[in-house]
Order: sequence, then C-alpha cells, then structure tokens
Amino acid sequence: MRRLGRRGIVGIEAAIVLIAFVIVAAAFAFMVVNMGLTSTQRSKEAIQQGLKEASCPLTLDGSLLLKSDPNLANNIETIIIPLKTLGVKYVPMWTNETVVSVKIGTRVALANIYAGINHDIDPTGMSLEDVIDRLTTVNETITIDGSGNGQLTETPILPGSVTIGTYKDDGAGNIGTAGKINYKTGAITGLSEVSGTVVVASYKKIVNSVSVIGEKDSGVNLESGTIQLDKYPVVPGSVEISIGGDTYTDDGQGGFDSDTGTLTLTINYATGAVSVSGGVSGTQGDAVSNYRYAVETKAVLVVENDNGDDSLDFFEKGYLLIELSADQRAHPRDNVLIEIRPEKSAPLTIEFTVPEAIPADAYVTVE
Repeated sequence: MRRLGRRGIVGIEAAIVLIAFVIVAAAFAFMVVNMGLTSTQRSKEAIQQGLKEASCPLTLDGSLLLKSDPNLANNIETIIIPLKTLGVKYVPMWTNETVVSVKIGTRVALANIYAGINHDIDPTGMSLEDVIDRLTTVNETITIDGSGNGQLTETPILPGSVTIGTYKDDGAGNIGTAGKINYKTGAITGLSEVSGTVVVASYKKIVNSVSVIGEKDSGVNLESGTIQLDKYPVVPGSVEISIGGDTYTDDGQGGFDSDTGTLTLTINYATGAVSVSGGVSGTQGDAVSNYRYAVETKAVLVVENDNGDDSLDFFEKGYLLIELSADQRAHPRDNVLIEIRPEKSAPLTIEFTVPEAIPADAYVTVE
C-alpha cells in the first residue's frame, strides 16, 4: 500500500508538470501567432499607405477651362479644374493638409495658394460666371443711417473695390462727396448721398498678403512730398513709415497717426502712393517703410451636392478655381504647371500651355 501511494503522488506531479509545459507552450504559441498577425496587419497598413502615397486619389473630370479678363485680351485671370475622386470613397481637402502650387512660365512660382472649400457656394445649376463672381466679390445689403454712417462686415477690404449704391471708392478711403471708408474696420462715415437708406454694397476682401519689412522706398522724394511703395495694393492699417527718427502708422482710412503733429501723410492703398506735407525735406532713401501688400492669387474648391464636410466624396464633383492676381496672370504660350496634393498622397499634376489669341471676357477649353 505504501508503494502504491508513492506511485500515485509521482503521477500527479508529472501530470502537473506536463500541464504547466502545455500552458507555457500555449502561451508562447499565442504570442508567436499574435506577433505574426500584428506583423501581417502592420505590413498591410504599410503597403496600403505606400500605395496611397504613390498614387493620387484625385483625377480630372472633364476639360480645363481658362477665363480671360473682362477688359483685357490674352490675359488669363481664372483657371477652372474639374475634379472627382479615384478609387476611394472620399479625399480629405482640409485647408491645413492640402497643398496647391502653381508655376506660370518663368515669372510666377507659388508654393501654396489653397484657401479651402467654400461651403457657401454649391455650383449645382449655377453658371461658372456666377460662381466666380460670388467667390471674388462680397455682396451685402447694409443700412446707412441719417448721418451717412454704415458698416461693411468682411475685412480687411481691398482698396478700390468698393461700390455702395452707385458710388465707388478711390482707393484712398474716399467715397461720394465727403464719405470715408475705413478699409481695416469696414466703417463707413459721412456718405450723405445715401443717408437714411438701405443699399447694396459690393467689394472684395483681402485674403492673402505678404510682408515687406525695412524697405527703403525707391521712389522717395521728400522734397516734392512723395513716397511710392513698391508693392500694392497695400493692406490697410499695415503701414509704418520712418522718417528722421519718427515712425508714422496708417489708420486704415488713408491717413497716418502722428505723435509729433509736424508731418501729414496720406496714402492711396490701391496705388501705393503716399503724399507728404508739413515742411519735411529730404531725398531718395530717407524713408523706410514696413507694410503688407495684398496677394489675391488663391485656389478655392466648390463642390456640387456639397454635404458640408471638408472632403470631396465619391458622389460629389469639385471645381478648383484658381484666381490669379493682376501681376500674376497667365498669357499666351505660357507653360503652366499645377500640382494638387491632398493629405499623405501623391500630387495630381496638371501641365498645359496657354493657347494663343484669347479674346477678352471669354472661356477657353484646354484638353
């Protein structure tokens, strides 16, 4: 009996050891299988990401259109690119993740002009002319009180672009007989011609601007009382001009704030011309200016059947409208290169040559 009991104990111990080995082996096998599955999944993700980055999920959905300036022949102001998704359900087109670059001949090279999706415009049933007009121009109904005062809402305002009723601004903050516009704040004062009425205001908002810092103005001639800023239209409220140790800051309404009171400066934002009076003498190079100038070139996406998100879905059609500023227009025989790069994807590259003999205010198809 004693020997049988010992044999039973040894058998139980062996069984426990065997079970322990089986459990450990199963644990190792699970770990190996899990690592294999994880590795396979990661490999799949890496391959998918590589394919995504090697191909562009966007493609052209029709022919390119070029829109010429309403008043100038052979002068392209708008490039219209029809887009749709390719092999995916949607393509993110967020402002901070999407890049649109443009090169026009050897004169213009822009790193990124993408301004996002404009959800206020659904081009379904609209003419492209109406779409472009709504993208570039703000139209709003405002009330001018009995003193001729009112308020424009979209700022800063591009000088020289304002029409209130039938009255146009001069780019220096003046409108009507004695009316003033503050391009920086949108405030209108003294427009007595339309006082006490509700009128339609039309104007353009400055979307992009570039700084010019520490420029010694090439057109300075203080003896004749003029300063010419090299870059314009100027962003209202951005100008600082230093003369003889004093710095003058513009007020967004065509004049300058002065601490000394000995000098008067007046700026025309549309032309960059500054008139100087107050007995200051000097020659070219005596004035140093810091300011920002407007760069209107931008790319905006409008979407048919827009569902309101910041993506182009497979059931939507997009139109990328590239608006070129007056000094960055495309002309006949210019070679134009456009790259549209969505988030973590290869770019859609579009290259074409501008046709010859383009009439004013016309649409031209580029195959």
